[in-house]
Amino acid sequence: MAIARKVLAVIVLSAGITAGAVVGFLWADLMWPAVAADNYNSRHALRALCLVIFGGLGLWWLIVWPFAWLSGRIDPAPEGKTE
Repeated sequence: MAIARKVLAVIVLSAGITAGAVVGFLWADLMWPAVAADNYNSRHALRALCLVIFGGLGLWWLIVWPFAWLSGRIDPAPEGKTE
């Protein structure tokens, strides 16, 4: 039964990482016209580019962490050991 729990935990974590990556890339795709339309001689272009990068990473993390938490609940690490 321990193998089934480990497999289920990996599937849940993989689903979370995939969902987070899809949402992050969709964010970048939606925000890219704002970056491309900016004048590249201004600081606003860098601000928009940082928003795309850090917004995508932030959304990725907001989606991944509940799946990672659930994966840890399904198959917890043994006491005293960290992975």
